[in-house]
Amino acid sequence: MPSTLFVGLKQRIDHYAQIFITDKDDLEAVLEDHVRAVAFRILASAAIEEFVEERCKTVARAGIERLKKRLPTTTGRALVVWGVSRKNPGCIPIHEVDVGDHYDLFDELLAAYINSVNSTHGLNSRDVRNLLNPVGLRTHQLPADLLDRLQVLAERRDPVVHTVATKATGRLGPSVERKQIEDIVARLESVDAALDEALEKFPLLQGAPAQAH
Repeated sequence: MPSTLFVGLKQRIDHYAQIFITDKDDLEAVLEDHVRAVAFRILASAAIEEFVEERCKTVARAGIERLKKRLPTTTGRALVVWGVSRKNPGCIPIHEVDVGDHYDLFDELLAAYINSVNSTHGLNSRDVRNLLNPVGLRTHQLPADLLDRLQVLAERRDPVVHTVATKATGRLGPSVERKQIEDIVARLESVDAALDEALEKFPLLQGAPAQAH
């Protein structure tokens, strides 16, 4: 079942589309329609960024709580590995007993992760990895083209917020603007589900199978 945060994201995207995306055929769209489509792009990308950040913070808190209760959690263990290895690059708490040895640091590591999320400005492919990897998701668990789509969105959004919208529309049709956002949101649904799985299960999923000799 999708999280309440994901349901809220879809509702916001639909609301923005109703306000800013014209029902005209793209070939009939005038300048004002393109400007409104750019507004849709900016607001929708901000909503996507907020969803990913808040979802990651939510599962991070829950992961640490599960660790404290000695419940299975990839998220909680991944956070400890992330935080401890940042504090001490020579120490990587891989094994269960290693993670438990850092019980007194759990809240500190959680706070450090939340601070790192709050300091994120944007949502390009690197930002997404920095948000998702510490809470237990690895790149191969993401939809194949999600990072590429987010990178394109970031590259199209960032110039717009620093210039006059009418000069930075890129003149994509309004329906194309909407579809690009909706395609990203559709892929984020599987990320939403993967975060739930990582939160409550351990060990991590196996990586690529070993090559035959």
